[in-house]
Amino acid sequence: MPTARPTSITCANCGAPVTVNPLGRLPRHCSASCRVAFSLRRKHQRPSARDEQRRVIWDVLIDAGIVARDQPLPPMRKAEDTP
Repeated sequence: MPTARPTSITCANCGAPVTVNPLGRLPRHCSASCRVAFSLRRKHQRPSARDEQRRVIWDVLIDAGIVARDQPLPPMRKAEDTP
């Protein structure tokens, strides 16, 4: 037996109540601006591909015994100016 459809939910971004239509998908956000803000916040919370790659390489160096286990991951070098 299907579960009852809620009449309202809370916005995933701001927590405001959102009314639910009787048909269609359940909304996750109260407005388009909340949808964009939620997306941007989620995007900036996860590590970039470069950061993830650096972490994986560092773990491999530690496992291989090339780098001491207690040594922290060094900061990224700044891009050198090229002519």
